[in-house]
Amino acid sequence: MYPLLLALILDVVGAPHCVSQGDTLACGYQCASTLGKLACAQTPEGVCATNQQKVVCWDPPPDVRQLLATRADLERPQCMTSLHGVACGFHCTQEGDRVACANTPMGACGWRFGELRCWDPPPEVRWTMEAQGNLQPAQCETTLSHVVCGYHCVSTLTDIHCAQSPWGVCDRHFDTLACWDPQLIVPLASLQDPR
Repeated sequence: MYPLLLALILDVVGAPHCVSQGDTLACGYQCASTLGKLACAQTPEGVCATNQQKVVCWDPPPDVRQLLATRADLERPQCMTSLHGVACGFHCTQEGDRVACANTPMGACGWRFGELRCWDPPPEVRWTMEAQGNLQPAQCETTLSHVVCGYHCVSTLTDIHCAQSPWGVCDRHFDTLACWDPQLIVPLASLQDPR
């Protein structure tokens, strides 16, 4: 069954290929080059982008690759470029000349006064959401000076706390913040790499 599945995937996304530029050779998917620099994504779901100075290729984590193959409703990874930066993934954002992206569709990015942050739920949280068929996006919150991401965030003027999972809880009592997350038991099947 796996050779047939591989043949079908290659039919849809195209086979990996090798490209050369000068003395440089790179192989994979979505290859890109700029000013003598060359790179390729290593999986069909990977993406590449360039600016005037560099080439960046990015591949989703294995569980996200499996989601992208089975869920047409999910956003596809993208790349964002600036004069000096290149980033690829999900929910990409830019602050000044800096760019950043989350590694999963459930991740989030935010910025505040020069600080740019992207965050993704831990693997065991993602795997549990995926098993339940309930992908919940994280959020990023800001104070006057910094950015924190997660779930059910609570804040004061100077501090923010967020849960690490959608099943967590956070609360505020005057200027004291606290969050709690359940300990998740991950099924062994979730630990297998779909490659």
